[in-house]
Amino acid sequence: MSRFVHLAVHSHYSLMRGTASPEELGAVAMRLGITTLAPTDTDGVYGLVRFWEVAKAVEIRPILGAEVRGNDASAICLVETDAGYANLCQLLSRKHREPAFRLDAGFEREGLVVLTSSVALLRALAAQSGTRDLYLALTAGHTPAAEPTHSLARLREARALGIQPVAVGDVHFLAPGDWEMHRLLRAIALNTTRDRVPA
Repeated sequence: MSRFVHLAVHSHYSLMRGTASPEELGAVAMRLGITTLAPTDTDGVYGLVRFWEVAKAVEIRPILGAEVRGNDASAICLVETDAGYANLCQLLSRKHREPAFRLDAGFEREGLVVLTSSVALLRALAAQSGTRDLYLALTAGHTPAAEPTHSLARLREARALGIQPVAVGDVHFLAPGDWEMHRLLRAIALNTTRDRVPA
């Protein structure tokens, strides 16, 4: 039984990013002995109801949330309460209404746990409403522009703010063979060829 919890899982509801259906995510989680999973599709909660149904059927605990991308940074927002779900939906609505949407402009965080790899965003959110339920997301992937690229430098800055780290896998596909489909989807989204998709 796995004790690690994936807190950033993208299904095919993360358009032009994720490759797996909620049913496939549930089946793989069950096969691997994963008991808790956080579906955090990009900029929407389109697949949450279906994932909730699948999770109940295969007896895994879903942690609901979404990855919200702003012009300045991105953040994984995990729902703790009904108020948190309402605040996440309001944040996503703002994201889709405002062409110049920025996360560092602030948002209502009650009932949400926020994970981000951006120290600048952590600093801005902490200044607005404290460090409670804020975490530095340590990933093996992309580092936001104008951020220290080395994880240790970001870790030191976050700890100076009183913010703890959390490891985030940022899952977009389930098996090594799905990498090419993920690259193809990213190439379509970026209007480029697969060999020009950033690693």
